[in-house]
Amino acid sequence: MIRFGKVEIENFLSIGNVSIDFSNRGLVAVLGPNGAGKSSLVVDSILYGLYGLTEKYGNERDKVINRFVGKDCHIHIPITVDGVNVEIDSYRGHHKFKDEVLLKIDGKDSRGRTNQYTWDKIVKILDMDAIGFQNSIIFGQSMSQYAGLPDAQQKAIVERLLGCSWIPKAYELAKTSSFELTKELVLIADRFDVLDGKIEKIKTDIDFYTAKYTDFEGERAKKIKEVLAGIKELKSTKVLEKEIKEYQDKISTNEALVDGQVQLSVDIRKLDLEINGFEVKNTAVVADMAKLNKKIANLAETKIADDLRCDICGQTITNESVEDFVKHLNSELELKKTETYEYKIKIKARKEERQPLLDEQTNLQKLEQNNRLLVSALNKAKTVISIVDKENARVEERNENCHKRVNEIKKETNTYQDSIDKLKKEMLPLSEEKDKLTVEYKTKKADLPYHEFIVEFYSNRGFKSFLIESVIPAMNDYAATYSHALGGKFDITFSPQKQLKTKGEVREKFNVEVFNRQGAEVYEGNSNGERRAIDAVVLFVLGELASNRLNKRVSILILDDVFEKLDDETCNSIIKVLKMMSVPKGMREEEYQDLPERESVFVLTHLESLKSQFDNKIQIRRDHNGFTTIEEN
Repeated sequence: MIRFGKVEIENFLSIGNVSIDFSNRGLVAVLGPNGAGKSSLVVDSILYGLYGLTEKYGNERDKVINRFVGKDCHIHIPITVDGVNVEIDSYRGHHKFKDEVLLKIDGKDSRGRTNQYTWDKIVKILDMDAIGFQNSIIFGQSMSQYAGLPDAQQKAIVERLLGCSWIPKAYELAKTSSFELTKELVLIADRFDVLDGKIEKIKTDIDFYTAKYTDFEGERAKKIKEVLAGIKELKSTKVLEKEIKEYQDKISTNEALVDGQVQLSVDIRKLDLEINGFEVKNTAVVADMAKLNKKIANLAETKIADDLRCDICGQTITNESVEDFVKHLNSELELKKTETYEYKIKIKARKEERQPLLDEQTNLQKLEQNNRLLVSALNKAKTVISIVDKENARVEERNENCHKRVNEIKKETNTYQDSIDKLKKEMLPLSEEKDKLTVEYKTKKADLPYHEFIVEFYSNRGFKSFLIESVIPAMNDYAATYSHALGGKFDITFSPQKQLKTKGEVREKFNVEVFNRQGAEVYEGNSNGERRAIDAVVLFVLGELASNRLNKRVSILILDDVFEKLDDETCNSIIKVLKMMSVPKGMREEEYQDLPERESVFVLTHLESLKSQFDNKIQIRRDHNGFTTIEEN
């Protein structure tokens, strides 16, 4: 339960400085002429203090400052919410607090970082916003004549009371969104067709240039093949090179051996000279031996002359000494024999020493002859390889020319590739756009059932119809309760449908059906006074409808000029109902036990004729300075 205490008001609209207690007041009449400030005192002060709004100016907050003072606007509202003490101070143009909105919960500063944060906190504390608050505690003239209003106005009132006045707007937004989505899908499909056409045209062109490209490359390959046919393999010289290497290795080896032949010839020549020297000397010794043998022979046959002398020692040889002389000659002959024997030994030794040298010389001469043959073969091989190299050089030159020609052919520009690349480049953003559109189309297409569901949900057949149908039983119960409290003359029922007279069709509509037990069967058939009584029942039912939407009930009820054009009987009946609502159920008369309970009921009216019907009254006037003043009794 939300209970209001004593509200203090300073420099607000036409009010200078007054206070009004909203706690446990019972039924209170707020009397005064039009323009005196009744609504400012009871309605706007609470709306602005809680939500920063007024019925007349909305959220144009600077306009709430009393124009005669021009500053220091302040509203203090103490309330209890389920036993929690809450104090709200709303300032505007204040010399100290500027435009602050202060909030205390059980004495603790609980304001937000900004005024909007503070107002949001107040909404959470009360568990109702400004619209819910107005609908549940403030009943005005528009609600008091509901049954006789046109369909559109009835519909607007019910939607506002049910808190679903936003649904038609949501329905229109949903329809617009669904239409826009469908339109987008059509546009995407159209764009998709355009892209398809462009892409297919480009693909056709690419296929054409690809065929041209393939023909060009085929002709290029044919030319290259013809040129490559003129390329010959080089003759291999590996075998000849191997032979030359073998010849060169053998020649080098032989030359290394033959190089020792000079020294060998020198050694043989030296031995030959020695042998010749020994042979000459031996020949001379042999000659000497022959001479000695001849002399010996001659000495034996002839007479020695007186003047014969020895050739060796120079002694004179006599007949007496001839024998000795012969002996001497034989001795000399033996020496010569020994000498010649020694020469023969030396000659033999030298020849034996020379023979291996001669054998080696013979072998070297054979090697030299073989080298000459190897050199001849080497030169022949070199000649052959030179011929092959020249032929290979000519082949290489021809091959190189062929390769150059192949490279030239390969470098020939296939202009069709540029056309293909250009077309692919042109097609790429189109394909990317197409892919993107495909994803977008699928996504939006998948969203379409959801949008259609939302349209249906917000339509008259959707959530709103469900909401209305869900409250109909309770409203009919309240209608029966209030109708009974007002005399029980009328059976009033609410229906979510209305049957059209012309075609017999049923239309979705929050319809009020009225049956007068003593008269007409429809609302329009009743007298003005009866219609006003019916309006009163509907007024209370709609009020309960608004109150029951809220999680918390409010201790006060405000009726703003709802008694206009009501007859005395109906006014008295309504005032009786209001009195019973403002007292505890234990103190009520039996027929009023089912009425809801309100601790304070404020009736705002300019009708002085009603003054006597109220025990508690607040008189509202404007003083000579234009300020609203109040007088309570």
